[in-house]
Amino acid sequence: MIRYEGRHFKRLARTGRLESLGEGSMLCEIFHENSKLTPLSAPAARAEIALFDRAAGKMQVQRSPRKVHSLADAVELPDTGPPESGLEQAIADRRSARTFSGEAITQRELARLMRYSYGVTQPRLGYRAVASGGALYPLELYAVVWKVEGLKPAVYHYDPSFHRLDVVARGDFLPSLSRCLWLDGVDAEGAALVLVITAFFVRSTIKYRERGYRMILMEAGEVAQNLSLLAAAMGLATCALGGFLDNELSGLLGADGFAEAALLPMIVGRGRQEAAPEADRPGEPGEERMT
Repeated sequence: MIRYEGRHFKRLARTGRLESLGEGSMLCEIFHENSKLTPLSAPAARAEIALFDRAAGKMQVQRSPRKVHSLADAVELPDTGPPESGLEQAIADRRSARTFSGEAITQRELARLMRYSYGVTQPRLGYRAVASGGALYPLELYAVVWKVEGLKPAVYHYDPSFHRLDVVARGDFLPSLSRCLWLDGVDAEGAALVLVITAFFVRSTIKYRERGYRMILMEAGEVAQNLSLLAAAMGLATCALGGFLDNELSGLLGADGFAEAALLPMIVGRGRQEAAPEADRPGEPGEERMT
């Protein structure tokens, strides 16, 4: 493993991307660099995913995503009935959307998504909308906008302290995004924006060291779930995009890809009302997944 990493670093160092990694680099930094998708590694990764999608065992994996205690005693839980709260309804309604209506969303809708996904919800103490290890809040939120009422197309950074958007770069960045993201089957032009969660790793690792990396990923998951549930409650649609060229997406946001790196982009828009595909109907394995 060490020999492989050494060769990998030497090859990538020639591109100038790993100048920050040195002998004292933390294991989480090394892992994060090695798990990035690059223009060189992305085609092979796509081929492996396509191979799995064609594999005979794929359906069995999708049908049984759980651990089974076949010989254990079991206790039946009461039937919950229909959702009893707005939160339960949002959880029931949340789905990954790949088609959008093409309509713009409003600034107020974007503001609500920002504040209640990662904004300040307890001003006196500065607490945010998610639990954070040590209340260190290592994440940042960016919006790459092309269809929000009253906002010019641009890359924006969300400042939670002042609940405002800082302009990073103006212009239509959808073509650039399309080169960074795997958008297979996703109607990006019909959506309104992409929200990107990034991380300043040192904010957590300075206290929690390697364990801080886990906490960062947990926190990003909390933010993503907040965004998904908020969108569902507001009648909007989202899809988390797991396939992206890491350094290219970070660069689009003005991040260096090392000290601050993109973790998860989520496409957002107004949903299109249409019948569920055959695969999503009861009795069949669905396509509810991160793209």
